[in-house]
Amino acid sequence: MREIKMRLVPYERFKKDMESVFSEIKKGAIVIVDAKLQPEEEARIIEETMNRVDLKFKGIEISTLELSSNKENKLISVLRKKIYRLISGKERGITLIGSANIIKKIERNPEELSFYI
Repeated sequence: MREIKMRLVPYERFKKDMESVFSEIKKGAIVIVDAKLQPEEEARIIEETMNRVDLKFKGIEISTLELSSNKENKLISVLRKKIYRLISGKERGITLIGSANIIKKIERNPEELSFYI
């Protein structure tokens, strides 16, 4: 049975030291960031990954999940999200990033994120 390493990385560390995170992913780790990445950040990750693709490293699978309650009013949800972003500097949610060699498929719906190894 193959051993898989998973790392939970704080958003602030991820932004400060993306190079070590890429190194871990390339070695086969699955990285979970404690925030929903912005589209520009995801685009940068994909661009960086494309520069690193070789015969052993096919690329990455990446998906984000926004954490919010479906039961609350839309206005309250938007206000809560803006206040959280203002205070913490990040979107509430998670981002899963892993090597395409390890993660075969990611399924996402509004309330859950599933990945297949």
